[in-house]
Amino acid sequence: MSGPYAVAAVTKMLCTVIQRALGSHSELQTLGNVDPVGALPPNRIKVDSSEPNRLNLFLFQVSPNSAWRNEVLATRDTRGDRVANTPLAIDLHYLLTAYGTDDFSADFLLGIGMQALHETPGLGRDAIRNLLQGAAIPKPFDKLTAGDLAEQFEQIKISPQYLSMEEMSKIWTALQANYRSSMAYHVSVVLIESKKPQRVPLPVLRWKSDDHGVRVVPSVLPPIATLTDIKLPKIHADAPVPKPGAEPDDIVVAQGRQFGKDAADIGKVWLRHPRMKDPVEATLVDPASEAERGFKIPSSVPAGLLSAYLDVKFTESDGTVRSYTTPECPIPRVARLKKIVQPATLPAPAGNIAVEIECQPDVRKEQRVSLLFGVREVGVESASWGTGQTTGTLKFHVKDAVAGSYPLRLRIDGTESSPFVWKSQGLQPNEPPHLVFDDKQVIAVT
Repeated sequence: MSGPYAVAAVTKMLCTVIQRALGSHSELQTLGNVDPVGALPPNRIKVDSSEPNRLNLFLFQVSPNSAWRNEVLATRDTRGDRVANTPLAIDLHYLLTAYGTDDFSADFLLGIGMQALHETPGLGRDAIRNLLQGAAIPKPFDKLTAGDLAEQFEQIKISPQYLSMEEMSKIWTALQANYRSSMAYHVSVVLIESKKPQRVPLPVLRWKSDDHGVRVVPSVLPPIATLTDIKLPKIHADAPVPKPGAEPDDIVVAQGRQFGKDAADIGKVWLRHPRMKDPVEATLVDPASEAERGFKIPSSVPAGLLSAYLDVKFTESDGTVRSYTTPECPIPRVARLKKIVQPATLPAPAGNIAVEIECQPDVRKEQRVSLLFGVREVGVESASWGTGQTTGTLKFHVKDAVAGSYPLRLRIDGTESSPFVWKSQGLQPNEPPHLVFDDKQVIAVT
């Protein structure tokens, strides 16, 4: 999700797209001086006989995005505690206006600007980074970085918005400015989300003593109605539920059809991560059949929501070899909490507690990281970044901890580590095997 600077960042990117288009037209030299593309309200642009040659992109309206506005309904619980950072999903409406000193100058500039936005129907992650990185932006707007905006779930889409003369007249009347040739554009969607800590409930592991009722595991991947589905490994071989995500060294199985049976037909499995520029090839392992491909996620791939697709080859009965690329399917890649380094001895005294953990895979510096201490979310305090800007050791500071037992979960880019294990030994008579919180991932406070 993006931060509060996303709106200004989108405006800056669109101005940059148009400015680059102007720079590619050598014919503009015949117009004389052409001012850089701006984003001022039209009533602040001088429009007398010395009117400049320029294009102006003004944000005249912000509207809610209907597809995202009900994505998260409850932001706080009955006690007033924050339980979710509800994203602010908005669409932006711009007015591209041309100004000209001489006859046809404004029309010439407006045509170039319209063509630039027509040929840029969307801004993907690479385009956002390219447009914002290294941009000379004065303070305090130098925070318009590409980081969060490039990683939001949906890309930025740009489409023309054809307004009637009546609608255009109302806009210019409200602006209290002299009318100039204009074109409106609709930009969707910008997702703005707070980074404030949340209260995150622990998963329900058992329903009463006999475990009668619904068993709930958080973030279990739902079935996907596409050519290829992803099957996550189970928490334990005898457990009836899969893991909430793929941990390091887990074997993930892609299920589909026409994958081929011979070694020459295996093809490749590719993984795409929003924080990695290029796809990464997965390591193929058993099972491998005409309907399944087993693979491991390389250790270089960080935690987060991945997507997988297969380059598949198969041989038909007449010997014809065919190939195709499957649709992409999501895979939650979760971190594994290896060890609690600090506090070194438990139980810990109540009050402020310093918590240091080791995890795998390594965390990247640009990732969003927090520790779920019971139901409290605690932001990362410090980390020792290596030369590659990654680390496997994280430190947190928990304030005002009271007596109790607190399972730990590591949240990275929206995915959470598994705090539970399958208990099948040391059970009471007639007690069925069930999920329990892992003692190695629990901090006791007295």
